Amino acid sequence: ISATEGLKMASVSDYDLVLTDLGMPDMSGWEVASNLQEQDPDLPVVLVTGWGTTIDDQEISRSGVCGVVHKPFEIRDLVETVHREIASRKTSVL
Repeated sequence: ISATEGLKMASVSDYDLVLTDLGMPDMSGWEVASNLQEQDPDLPVVLVTGWGTTIDDQEISRSGVCGVVHKPFEIRDLVETVHREIASRKTSVL
């Protein structure tokens, strides 16, 4: 789906976590993360990127991204990142 469609879906449904690519045709992953954080500041957003650029810590903080996964990645690395981010958000749930 496109970034715009994903944002619409997130505005009407509850998600535990969102994975978004950095480079997309209609908007960047940074923009998606910022928009999602405006909708739900507690929603973890993980950025997935295959670009060889350095990810700026200030941009991560400003956009609300909680993690970055670099392509190519091992499935176990992705699973560990998703598990860690979801678990860190649910520690207060009984």
